[in-house]
Amino acid sequence: MTSTITLSHSITKQFSQVGLGAHFIFEWRYFFCWNTERLILLAMVSDTTGINPAYYERRYGESKVFQAMSNCSEAISIITSEISWLNQNITYQVDLKHHTVSNNSVDFIFPINKKLLSLGDLPFEIDAKTSSNKSKYAPMKVVREKLFEGIKYKSLEVKFPGTWNWTVDEPNLIQLTLFINASFIHYCPSLTDSISLTRNMSRSDYGSHPIYVWLPLGNGLIFIQNKKNSDIGLAIINDCAIRHTTLLWEENFIRYLEDEGIHMDASYHLLILEDIKLRDAVNFAQRINNQRLWKVSDDIKRMEGYTAYLMYNQVSNATKS
Repeated sequence: MTSTITLSHSITKQFSQVGLGAHFIFEWRYFFCWNTERLILLAMVSDTTGINPAYYERRYGESKVFQAMSNCSEAISIITSEISWLNQNITYQVDLKHHTVSNNSVDFIFPINKKLLSLGDLPFEIDAKTSSNKSKYAPMKVVREKLFEGIKYKSLEVKFPGTWNWTVDEPNLIQLTLFINASFIHYCPSLTDSISLTRNMSRSDYGSHPIYVWLPLGNGLIFIQNKKNSDIGLAIINDCAIRHTTLLWEENFIRYLEDEGIHMDASYHLLILEDIKLRDAVNFAQRINNQRLWKVSDDIKRMEGYTAYLMYNQVSNATKS
């Protein structure tokens, strides 16, 4: 018996069942899914994600995220209970691209670390800095060569240490700058990244300083052509599951910037693909950010993202603004 199933097969199986029991399971499954989305939207209201949220606003968002994860685990428990040969007490890997679920860790897919690199191996220079001059807040940078689904790329990971104290706003600014000719770029506009629509843009069309252009980058991708009218170039993809902020776009650099106090460690993970076709870069960005591989479980402690929830609870002075 295979350890991987397609979601469509599972859904077909569920709809083919008859009787009150199957109907009851069907209704509860979708209630938990609907309620999870509702809870996530409540967690993301402006009070919790805006500037300087009060402690009770932070705790509100935290509790809604936990409730959402609990709903997910309940839905997974109901669905997997209908598939007799699945081991219900382990972690599953969901493939949002191929619509499959695997419950055999041997079949799980992960990027492969090939070798450690240096900053000099990157196709551009970077500057990572904070507003604090204390050594304990100095950003840490790691560059690796990785392989994922046949595509080799360079991985840049930058971690900005936080205070782990809600009452201490130091550093109160971090920025990661990539010095590169970004006069002309391709990117996927908001609400179109799911259909892989790209737009070619020139920075000069929007004026210069003090005019700032911030790009949301739902799939994390910025693509810069090697030369004009070429579909080959450099792709820079932000892993939005690690950290997702808007990108400041200028002609000679692009920058991730945050202020208002960095309490927990702030990490950025960029994937750099050189001499890649635009279409391949878009597909890879979709795979990384919108068609992810994700670990789920009917045990909330095994859900991907639960460790972040635990870390959030380790920050001191949680009931102080």
